[in-house]
Amino acid sequence: MSEFLKILPEAIIQGLTEFLPVSSSGHLVLVDKLFGHGGMTLMTGAMLHLGTLGAVIVYYWKQIVAFLQGLFRGAKESWHYFLCLALSTIVTGAVGILFASQAEEAFSSLHFVAFMWLITAVILFLTDKRTEDTRPLTVAAALFIGLAQAVAIFPGISRSGITLAAALLLGLKRKEALQYIFFISIPAIAGGALFSFKDGWERSENFVLPVLLFGAMVAGIVGYFSIKLLVAVTQKGRLRAFSLYLFILAFLVLLTYTL
Repeated sequence: MSEFLKILPEAIIQGLTEFLPVSSSGHLVLVDKLFGHGGMTLMTGAMLHLGTLGAVIVYYWKQIVAFLQGLFRGAKESWHYFLCLALSTIVTGAVGILFASQAEEAFSSLHFVAFMWLITAVILFLTDKRTEDTRPLTVAAALFIGLAQAVAIFPGISRSGITLAAALLLGLKRKEALQYIFFISIPAIAGGALFSFKDGWERSENFVLPVLLFGAMVAGIVGYFSIKLLVAVTQKGRLRAFSLYLFILAFLVLLTYTL
């Protein structure tokens, strides 16, 4: 039972912060600093990410099916969308590999995380004030959004926040921007989980499968409602609420660990 209780808060934090624009990695660094438990294992992290991946698939199930059907029918729009998804994913992966070591080092600095929170907060604030546009998704836009997603390998930069901001600044409608950033999150989350599984297996980490499955389920349920919340807040133009939260959190961290 103690193992189930231990993974419960980790699963809830993962489910909340994976999709809300507040940076899940940044919050994990903060939790590490506060409680000093050395962070979750690679296996645990992988399973919790798979749980949140399930949340995306469940939430956008109808859109995913329609997209796949369009591909099989040879629909031009679906294949253009596929090309954009592929380009965003390739850019994210390439840049992520190039800066992987620097990003890993950043996880040891809570001050770095706090400054990245401030950057995310500013981006969200400026984006929220922008009026909605109706520009189409282009190859150039896909490349830019993929680059934005790659920046989120650094803790404190929210993946959902920066990709959503990039899509909105490029002129995509809010509903379309949300769907696109969640679609490109599928390969990003799946890839990260697979690499974590691989590394955890090579390190012979101990794990209890029922506990990991329980954690994935909790992360998935919380993640699903986090997606619903982000969609509602974005469509109502209320992203500034997350911006304010990050400003307060960053300043508290800087004051606490500097003075």
